[in-house]
Amino acid sequence: LGCDVWRDVSLYAEKDGCERQQISVDACKGRCDTWQIPHLTPPFRTSSHTVCTYDRVETRTTQLQNCQPGVDPTYVYHNAVSCRCAMCHAHNTSCETLV
Repeated sequence: LGCDVWRDVSLYAEKDGCERQQISVDACKGRCDTWQIPHLTPPFRTSSHTVCTYDRVETRTTQLQNCQPGVDPTYVYHNAVSCRCAMCHAHNTSCETLV
């Protein structure tokens, strides 16, 4: 098991009015401990499902190419500085497969 920064991941930066552009970012990748104990009474289980997620991020910007007149070409994104195993929180992570 391990949760680490995954360097140079290709991502497409997309913004209305600009041409889609491939950029390179650092992301989090890995596996974390998870467990679940069944119970006969509601909620029928006790569980801990952690995911590999950002510990610290830095905000970066890049200038997109071929934008329409009047469109700001600045694209803002997060770049992973460090990663950790943590509970999934829907406000900053896609958790739908964990329900």
